[in-house]
Amino acid sequence: MKKLEIKLHQNLFFYIRENKPSNIMKIKILIIILGIASNLICLSQTYSGPESCEYDYSNNRWLVGNKNNGTVVARYSNGSLSVFCSGMNSGPYGIEILGNTLYCCYGGGKIRGYNLNDGSQVFDLNLGGQFLNGITSDGDSILYITDFSDSAIYALNVNTLQYGMITKVPRKPNGIIYDGTNQRCIFVTWGTGASIMELNLNDSSVTTLVNTPYNNLDGITRDGNGNFYISAWSNQSVIRYSSNLTNPTIVASGLSNPADIFYNVLQDTLGIPNSGTANNLVLIGFGTPTTGNETINESQPILFYPNPALHYINLNRDVLKVVIYELDGKIVAQLSQSQGNCMNISELSKGNYLIELQLKNGDKVTSTLIKQ
Repeated sequence: MKKLEIKLHQNLFFYIRENKPSNIMKIKILIIILGIASNLICLSQTYSGPESCEYDYSNNRWLVGNKNNGTVVARYSNGSLSVFCSGMNSGPYGIEILGNTLYCCYGGGKIRGYNLNDGSQVFDLNLGGQFLNGITSDGDSILYITDFSDSAIYALNVNTLQYGMITKVPRKPNGIIYDGTNQRCIFVTWGTGASIMELNLNDSSVTTLVNTPYNNLDGITRDGNGNFYISAWSNQSVIRYSSNLTNPTIVASGLSNPADIFYNVLQDTLGIPNSGTANNLVLIGFGTPTTGNETINESQPILFYPNPALHYINLNRDVLKVVIYELDGKIVAQLSQSQGNCMNISELSKGNYLIELQLKNGDKVTSTLIKQ
C-alpha cells in the first residue's frame, strides 16, 4: 500500500510541475480520484463488520466475510490482510469451503461461490430465500443453509443445482454445522432463551437439544474432540459444550457481538469475528499449537495411496501416525504405524476429508482425502 501511495504521489508531482495554471481544475479532479482510490484500497484490506470466518487449510489462511463492504479478506499467519473477493451487496454473511470453492450467503436469498486459488467467481444462484445466513456442508456436494427471516433451512446440491426448503423451524435459525456421523445438522437460534436444535436429515424432523440461558446465539463450531462452541451476544462470549451438549463452560468473554465462529483443528485455534464495535478477528489457541513444520502440501512425495479411495489406503513407511478429520474438525479415524501400513476407511461416508500424517522426522503434513 505504501509503495502504491508513493508512486501515485510521484506521478501527481510531475503532473503539477509540467502543467500550467489553466489546468488546475484537472489537477483537482485527479487529486479527488486518487484520494477515493486510495481510500477504497485501504478500506478493502481491513475488517468491516466481520460476520463469519473459515480456515482455508489448503492455503494456510483465515477467510473473513465483511458484511459492511461486500468483501472476503484473507488473514495470513503474520497478521497481514488481503482482499480475496469483493462485489457482494448485502453480505456476505455465512461462508463455507466445499472442495475448492468458498460459498457465501449474500443479497438476501443468494449463494455465490469463489475459486480458492484465485478468488474468481465460479458460482451464483438465487435460492429465493429471505435472509440466508448460516451455511454448512456435508463435505461432498450438499450445502445446508439457514434462512433467518423465514425461519427455514434449505439444501443445495452444488453439482446438480437442485435446491429447496427442507423444513420450517420454530425459531429463527442462525449458525449451523453438519454432523454426518449422526445424519443431522445442529443449529443455534436467535432470541430470548435461545436454543440449540437438531435437524434430522433422514426425516427432516426438528427437535430442541438444549434450551440455553443465553440470548441471541450466532455461530456454532466443533473441535477435534467433538466439543461444540457457540457464540452468544447476550453475554458477549463463546461457550464450549461437551460432545453430548452438556457441561457448558465460557471460554471467551468480553467480545463484541461474536458472529459465525470456526475452529481450526490443525492449530487448535478458535476464530471469532467480532461484528460489533471491536470490528476484528480474535484467535484463541487451545492445547498445544502446531509448529512451523506442519504444512499442507499437495506436492509432497506420495505418503498414502490411492486417492480417491473406496475401502483402504496404504501408507508410506515414513508415516508414523495418521489422523483423519471431517471438514468441520471432528476426528473420525486414527492409525499408528504399529497397527500396520494399511488403513480401513470403508466406514467413512462419501466426501472430502483432511488427513494429517506424522512423519518419522517429526514433521506433519496435511492433505485432502477423497472417500468414494
